[in-house]
Amino acid sequence: MRAMPAARVVSVIYRGPYPGVEAVYNRVFSYLEENNLETFGPSRELYFSDPAEVPEEELTTETQIQVRER
Repeated sequence: MRAMPAARVVSVIYRGPYPGVEAVYNRVFSYLEENNLETFGPSRELYFSDPAEVPEEELTTETQIQVRER
């Protein structure tokens, strides 16, 4: 475990197979455009479940994309 620095982010929690995370990014980029925001710095993906222990439809991932006003 490690501490992560504070950041202004758009955050989405997704539940399902890992390949579906790509659709989350597409929705977030649409949201950013509609709200006059832009990405700033790296994105983060936090994984809350282990694919070796739960079915893929129960995998939980939080995607955080750092943003700033345009």
